[in-house]
Amino acid sequence: MGEDKLSGTARRIIENNSNSVYMSVVSAWELAIKISIKKITLSR
Repeated sequence: MGEDKLSGTARRIIENNSNSVYMSVVSAWELAIKISIKKITLSR
C-alpha cells in the first residue's frame, strides 16, 4: 500500500529477505484502528 511513495532504494531494502524490517507496535495499533473505521483497506 502506498508503494509509489517509496523510493526504489527503500523498496529494495524492505523487500530484501536478508534485511530485518522493524515496525512499532503503535504503528500496528494505528493500522488496526484505520482498518476498523474503514479508512483504509488491505489486500491479501
